[in-house]
Amino acid sequence: MKIIKKILLAMILIIGLNPLYAGSGHSHAASAVSEVTIKTIAKNEINRLANANKIDKSWLNNGIDIIQRYNNNQEWRIVFKNNKITDITKQTLYVFVSNDGKLAAVNYTGK
Repeated sequence: MKIIKKILLAMILIIGLNPLYAGSGHSHAASAVSEVTIKTIAKNEINRLANANKIDKSWLNNGIDIIQRYNNNQEWRIVFKNNKITDITKQTLYVFVSNDGKLAAVNYTGK
């Protein structure tokens, strides 16, 4: 019985340590996408929101006013302005996109 326990323990240890021997040259970190891709993602999101009637249709095909790094370079903040909107608090729309191209947020506060 002791021999069986030792064999089982040895097999568990061998199988359990196998991930430690994964080869080098690979990473689980997301890779950054280009600024052009970030702009495309932001514009597509604005158009999607306008087409879904979440924001006014006058935002459709609106150009980017500012694109900047944000949050200690962890993401991008893309700023859109629309003077056709009468509510001054909603004339500027901010889109946040992570460095790997994932949409993080869209809001009127910029935070």
